[in-house]
Amino acid sequence: MSAFTAPAFDDVCNDPKIIFDRVAAWAQHYLSGCHSGAADRITYRMRKWTQWMFRRTGCGYKWTNADDRHNNGHFLAAGDYIIDNRCNANWVSKNGNTCADFEAGGWCYSTAWTTNYVFAPTGLHIMPLTGLETEYGIQTAYSCPQCGCTGVMNTDSDTKPADALYPAPSGK
Repeated sequence: MSAFTAPAFDDVCNDPKIIFDRVAAWAQHYLSGCHSGAADRITYRMRKWTQWMFRRTGCGYKWTNADDRHNNGHFLAAGDYIIDNRCNANWVSKNGNTCADFEAGGWCYSTAWTTNYVFAPTGLHIMPLTGLETEYGIQTAYSCPQCGCTGVMNTDSDTKPADALYPAPSGK
């Protein structure tokens, strides 16, 4: 195994994953010969801790989609989703729209995409439908700098649906 270089710990969203991935790699390297399955259990636990830390720090939040939603050939089933709240200047929607397109179209702050959208009586429910899928969940246009995301993550609570659990409740 290569030497470990600790992250700078200035990126609350991504640095914990570096640590947890390194622990999982250590387990696979040193414990893979054990017949107890310890290496796989540690790897699984590190993946769960990464997900928990991601939500607990506010880098993602849980959103419950109450109804099946359809728009322009896209479908989002009713259920629980994690919204990836990290800033991403390179964001691209499922429709191929970029951050620059959202800015040019005036879509970041348009009520057509938010509270006045016909399928979204309680808030910003259209954004996850066409969002970018990441390893943690769905990233919406509110991750774009043009839509107000600065720094590591979006801290503007006005860009979250009214029913978002933000941050995640403890123990979840």
